[in-house]
Amino acid sequence: MAKKRLFDEDGNEVKGKIKKPFYKKWWFWLLVVLFIFVPLSSGNEDTPETNVAKESAEPVEEASAEESNVIESEKEELESSVVVVEEESKEELPAPSEVQFDPNDYITDLTYEDLARSPEEHSFKAVVFEGRVIQVMQGDGMSQYRVSINDDIDQVMLIEVDNSQLTTRILEDDYIRFYGTYFGEITYQSTLGGNITIPGVVVEKFEFL
Repeated sequence: MAKKRLFDEDGNEVKGKIKKPFYKKWWFWLLVVLFIFVPLSSGNEDTPETNVAKESAEPVEEASAEESNVIESEKEELESSVVVVEEESKEELPAPSEVQFDPNDYITDLTYEDLARSPEEHSFKAVVFEGRVIQVMQGDGMSQYRVSINDDIDQVMLIEVDNSQLTTRILEDDYIRFYGTYFGEITYQSTLGGNITIPGVVVEKFEFL
């Protein structure tokens, strides 16, 4: 039996089997259908990861709002407590006029020579002295006076008095007793141009003798 002869579209004889074009094969169209429909169906559905992200985002926003409210309330409580503390501290602090003066708080056995010899050792001690005013230097808030201790011109101190204490003025040649805090030595220039160093005291209380 003679073999069947095969010819192509141009009429040429083809030896062997003619292969079908790939687009005429069944598996090609199956792939086409899968590529078209699978992306369309998956694009409209949320993946588990997307759902988890949406669900986790909502609690974060709610937590942030709650934290902001907590911070604001704590801030208000802190500010109110500060105001209360300030008001209480103001009530506890006595006014200067209410501070009780006790002469026993001041050291009476310290001498002028003690302060002159060991100024640093006795700094900021409460002291009491008396003497005659030999110079007055009036100031706006404070006034200064040079006082010869025990009427000894070789033992001169510089004292400073707050003007609020001066219900009556201190004048030269007044003899006074003063209570105060020794704050060290004061150096000033004399009228002759030399430096003079003397003890200095800030006065808390004075009286005329």
